[in-house]
Amino acid sequence: MTRGRLALTALLVALSIWAFVYKAGPKMPDFEVYWRTASRAAQAEPLYRESDGHFVFKYLPAFAVLTTPIGLLPLLAAKFVWFYGSIALLVALVAMAVKLPVERRKPLRWLVIVTVVAFAKFYAHELVLGQVNILFAVIATGAFLAMKAKREVAAGGLVVLAIVVKPYAVLFVPWLIARRQLPSIASACAGLALVLLLPAAVYGWDGNIALHREWWRTVTETTAPNLGIYDNVSVAGMFYRWVGPGELSARLAYGAGVILL
Repeated sequence: MTRGRLALTALLVALSIWAFVYKAGPKMPDFEVYWRTASRAAQAEPLYRESDGHFVFKYLPAFAVLTTPIGLLPLLAAKFVWFYGSIALLVALVAMAVKLPVERRKPLRWLVIVTVVAFAKFYAHELVLGQVNILFAVIATGAFLAMKAKREVAAGGLVVLAIVVKPYAVLFVPWLIARRQLPSIASACAGLALVLLLPAAVYGWDGNIALHREWWRTVTETTAPNLGIYDNVSVAGMFYRWVGPGELSARLAYGAGVILL
């Protein structure tokens, strides 16, 4: 490694340490939700609690079970692992994303530079909040690359893993079906069944059913109040802010969603 690269690496490491100590570490409110529910899953405690207020857990029960190891760490240590893990995933995401185009028309370095510059603000926001969007993007991109490489079983499995990380990745399932590749469809179906059954290993069969009922109730009852916040850039949020809350904005959102799908 040349002196220039060594100096640049040292600068980036120092910058990341400063960012964690003074920016991300004291915050990361979204990650605290994952850490708290992972801790609850380790003790087979209820995951969905109204007392959590705005920061109520909204992901599938399998997410909490799979992230149990992170909940065993002290909060600050867990934040450190999550922060630097997210940075590593960010590097992986950029490296994977440039492989997506069927035909590359620009030099690789320019694709990387433009991607990083265009999304830098959002990457930084993601790290400060401690969200799972980078992890989700890496998994989803991995699924797309698997499809491109005709690795159908892996593609179906990665789509299921993306659903665990962000439930709205279920929108990829109709795409898998439309592609009519039996291995990816079978892999996705088997994976979804496993995801739904996994919490039973910790909570038992009745507890697993109760958890999924609580998840559905939480998602359906707590989504509407969040449609007007700045970070909500969904179609539903757009119509909510455009025409106001009520049945009309809901119908417009559902209609637009069906058309887009």
